[in-house]
Amino acid sequence: MSIYKKEDVLKNIKLIFKQKRLMISRHADRRMKERGFCLKEIIESLNTFEIIEEYQEDKPFPSFLIWGKTHKGRVFHQVIAYNEKEKECIIITIYEPDEKEWVNNYKKRRV
Repeated sequence: MSIYKKEDVLKNIKLIFKQKRLMISRHADRRMKERGFCLKEIIESLNTFEIIEEYQEDKPFPSFLIWGKTHKGRVFHQVIAYNEKEKECIIITIYEPDEKEWVNNYKKRRV
């Protein structure tokens, strides 16, 4: 049974990104630099965000795999921990999905 409604979580995540109430894990910071992502382009792409997987049992906060697309057309995934109480998000990691592992425009895992 779902603790959070996907639509509500996505709406809140987008609002949190707009308000820049974000924390970036050390891991995500390294990965963003290695992979050529900047926070500005991620925030600018928030209108494309879709939750494609949910990890509601994660601790200390539930996390979500978010699909997004930059204004330059670069598709990315990011894992976001969602702290509902404090109304903030933590970017855990970010990457470009591999077509060997994903289908449906990188929104569904290959089986």
